[in-house]
Amino acid sequence: MIIVKFIFIIYLLFSFTSYAQTACEKVKGANKPPLLLYTEHWPPYQSAGKNKILTGITVKKIKDTLDNAVWPYEIKVYPWARAIYQSKNVENSFIFSVARFPEREKEFQWVAPLATVTSKLIRFNNNKLIKINTLEDIKNHVLILKRGEASSIYFKQNNLIDSAKTIWVNDSSQALKLLEVGRGDIYPVTVNGFNEAIKSGRHKSEAFSFIYDFKELDVDLYLATSPKTSKSIINQVKTLFSCDNNS
Repeated sequence: MIIVKFIFIIYLLFSFTSYAQTACEKVKGANKPPLLLYTEHWPPYQSAGKNKILTGITVKKIKDTLDNAVWPYEIKVYPWARAIYQSKNVENSFIFSVARFPEREKEFQWVAPLATVTSKLIRFNNNKLIKINTLEDIKNHVLILKRGEASSIYFKQNNLIDSAKTIWVNDSSQALKLLEVGRGDIYPVTVNGFNEAIKSGRHKSEAFSFIYDFKELDVDLYLATSPKTSKSIINQVKTLFSCDNNS
């Protein structure tokens, strides 16, 4: 009886693998309209160097998958708020790397996970009196936020933004500079994003402190697309990423 069950399990695994391989080959041989992919400069996930060649953790996954399927595409690097706007309004367009959390769930169709981030709140070390025990404590301080980023949406959805105490920036390096000169008190940042900003050489890591584990935004980063994108294209792209993950 045990041998029969074992053989049956092997049969199911073989059948599933064969079906998956057939689905992958079918997508690779299908008609594939050109895709537009929008992103931002956000090392180490996406990094646009001086030569304008885009590299990074998530970039490699996307390029490897689409190139392997010989799917034509173009990646455009914009400030994050504009990238989000474009991805929602341009046909057959995608965006990465988008943090997937409940407040954003209905804004996109979620295609494939790319990475996972750990988030923190940081302060400049000269402001040692700043302490955050709960997110409500943020209202007592000047908050720096990046336009269109997951943290800004989270704060807005949870009524944690005081417009009189909020400074908007386009990138983490700009935020760290504002912390250093005392213009702002607190900035939400991913650990990898902070480390990359430090690597730029403009800031010293010992000048800042993590003061709150922002577990509410420890999330997965995704390749996503707008609700307007056709289901057939989404299913094709999903299949390709599934093929790569199982290969």
